[in-house]
Amino acid sequence: MTGNKRCFEYFKEINNGAHIYLTDDRSHQIKGCGKNFVTLPNGTIRQIHNVMCVPCVTKNLIFVSMVTDQDLKVEFLKSNCYIKYLLDGMKTIAIGI
Repeated sequence: MTGNKRCFEYFKEINNGAHIYLTDDRSHQIKGCGKNFVTLPNGTIRQIHNVMCVPCVTKNLIFVSMVTDQDLKVEFLKSNCYIKYLLDGMKTIAIGI
């Protein structure tokens, strides 16, 4: 999820989109959905599907369930989380804080 429409490679605007609730307990409308590309630290470019655009979001957010639906695994440790590719020997492809 992102609030930045410029980060999309492909974007489909949604009229009367569903509403989500964030930590502020207010309803926020989804304004569109699409795909974008991210460059991983090793230079590999990965495509992310079904990215939602919610204009009020000031940070990019990921949903663990959407990551794991794409042959990836998320591991949480005390200070980091790791995203690993299941089909490449559990190779770490991203690290989050």
